[in-house]
Amino acid sequence: MKLLVNRMLRFVLSVIANIKLGINIYKTIYINFRFLPFKQACKLPIWVYGKMKFGYKSGSIIIDAPVSRKMIVIGINRDRFMAPQGTFFIDVAGKIIFKGSIILGRGCTLACQQNAVLILGKAVRISSFVKIRAYKRIEVGNFTAVTSECQIFDTNFHYMRNIKTGKVDPISKDVFIGECCWIGNRTNIMKGTVLPDNTIVSSNSLLNKDYTSTVPSYSIIGGMPARLLKTNMARVYHWEIYAELESHFSASEDSYFTYIGVEDETPYIEKSMFI
Repeated sequence: MKLLVNRMLRFVLSVIANIKLGINIYKTIYINFRFLPFKQACKLPIWVYGKMKFGYKSGSIIIDAPVSRKMIVIGINRDRFMAPQGTFFIDVAGKIIFKGSIILGRGCTLACQQNAVLILGKAVRISSFVKIRAYKRIEVGNFTAVTSECQIFDTNFHYMRNIKTGKVDPISKDVFIGECCWIGNRTNIMKGTVLPDNTIVSSNSLLNKDYTSTVPSYSIIGGMPARLLKTNMARVYHWEIYAELESHFSASEDSYFTYIGVEDETPYIEKSMFI
């Protein structure tokens, strides 16, 4: 009994601390107990901030990872690229699978059609006003970031017919985004896209094919459609090195900083998930 009281007290204090961030208590309770098994829902792993609206609710939300409180945060204005506006829209007709702690920004669309699967990996960060619509299968790998106003679709939405041959192609094809990728803002990722691990995509790009045979890991791609721009490039997440870089370039913007080699920076990404 004492343990239960302590847990309830910690929960109440946590809610009070999150009121300033705009927690939506009603939608937080609703989404957990509507879609999750009771034992998982009691831990309140999904926290909702700001406005949220539902489309279809006939599908399922699955947490395929150890469940903990506030591991999936929806509607938070964390990137602060714009004022905290917009309604988060979630459409669950198929299966949405979370593989670990995830952050989803304000004003996003997360939609999964009937018989489709949408998988978001561990420590995935989705920024504000991103639209993801799965008609067949979309998978975003662990530790990947999708920045503001991107779109990820595995479908063309409408069938097209060649009036001479009569040929009609399928409108949907799986999308797979690898681990530790960085997707620049306003990028469109279309059906059939396969992106290798550790790929950086520049802003305003169009991805529409399998890049695994032409783009090595640790590369930058960009353009409409996207093409290989640079190789042997990695984003810096290591906090101490980042601080050292800030100090170095604030003193001299014209000099280089040398830091050779590949480092596993996923622990720094994962630690940044806690808010």
